[in-house]
Amino acid sequence: MENERRIRESEAKYRELADMLPQIVFEMGIDLKITYANAYALAMFGMSGEGLPTGMDALLAIHPSDHARLKRNIEKLVRGDPFDDHEYTAVRPDGSTFPVAVYSVPIRKSGQVCGFRGIMVDISELRKAEDAVREVGEKFRTLFNNVSDAIYIHDLMPDGSPGQFIEVNEIMCSRLGYTHDELLAMTVRDIVSDAHRKKMGDIRNEMVTTGHLTFLAEHQRKDGTVFPVEVNSRRFILKDKPVVLAVARDITVRKEQESEIRQQDQQLKNIMENLPAGVFRATAGQPPQWVMANPILARIFGYDSVGEFLDRPPRELFADPKSQYPIIDRLIRDGAVSDTEVRMKRKDGGVLWISLSAVTVFGPGRVPEFFDGILTDITARKTAEVALLEANQKLKLLSSLTRHDVRNQLMLLKG
Repeated sequence: MENERRIRESEAKYRELADMLPQIVFEMGIDLKITYANAYALAMFGMSGEGLPTGMDALLAIHPSDHARLKRNIEKLVRGDPFDDHEYTAVRPDGSTFPVAVYSVPIRKSGQVCGFRGIMVDISELRKAEDAVREVGEKFRTLFNNVSDAIYIHDLMPDGSPGQFIEVNEIMCSRLGYTHDELLAMTVRDIVSDAHRKKMGDIRNEMVTTGHLTFLAEHQRKDGTVFPVEVNSRRFILKDKPVVLAVARDITVRKEQESEIRQQDQQLKNIMENLPAGVFRATAGQPPQWVMANPILARIFGYDSVGEFLDRPPRELFADPKSQYPIIDRLIRDGAVSDTEVRMKRKDGGVLWISLSAVTVFGPGRVPEFFDGILTDITARKTAEVALLEANQKLKLLSSLTRHDVRNQLMLLKG
């Protein structure tokens, strides 16, 4: 009698404790009839006001699509065979469902299994979290595979050298001509040109020091062709291991454009250096400062090099410093001057005449930023004009004197 009393007290304490748990606790017989369910179980299944129906079949709490699997797992439980398949879809009396994970152990009497005791965990929030993770993963995968650049993750060797690929996107596969599986069996060294392999030691050292690096490289396709890329790489920790995430941008078009720009710049430089006139750019500030000049302009003013000429402020080149202000005012007001003649000074102090044509480069809000112009040395022309003027004056004087002598002789003849 005492033992029975203690057993009843123990069961009462067990059920009191079970009713306090925020999980479904149940017991059922070998015939799958539920013999006990705690208060939380009744609430979860919408039966808290009715109580547990006598002899309720446990299968009624599980969706029919899971019945066969549940029975197989119960047979494994009776035999003592391990299994990891614990998730089912639970069904309430009103037909609504929710996902659960069921964990149970056999109840034995005299060594024989006579029932089961277990817990049923509502995993709705876990499923929502898993769905959210999957959604994020799908979004990441969509982004990962639809960007216009090749993206890859590779592990690192103990010395910091790039190791085997861990993941690559579809752009990288199509750009290099390999399948996804082929690339995952390769390393970074397998996809770069022979010339770039020689630089990988320096890149490794920089990555070890800074953890991130942007550098130019050459990737080699499966067919052996090579193309230039700009790689932006960063080291981070993935599953407790250091790895590198790299984004490789194909810069073939950019390289072609840069080459074309260099050719155009060289052509422009050749034109400027061979023009029979000085070409310049000066700031539009007060006072203006040289930005650029061609060699002809330096020679016009008697300087040995462009660098020496650029060191001389523009205002010091005017024979009369005040003569620069009307020119600057017109450039700012009208945006241009044309064939303006002005006296200027050479390096040796000699005066020369210059013909100036220039335009103003305006920035946002029509703020003057630069003056671009051409200077032509017209000293010889001005000297010739002065000489011609002097010759004309002498000719007029001679003509006047000649007419005077003729009149005098005529008067003598008449007298």
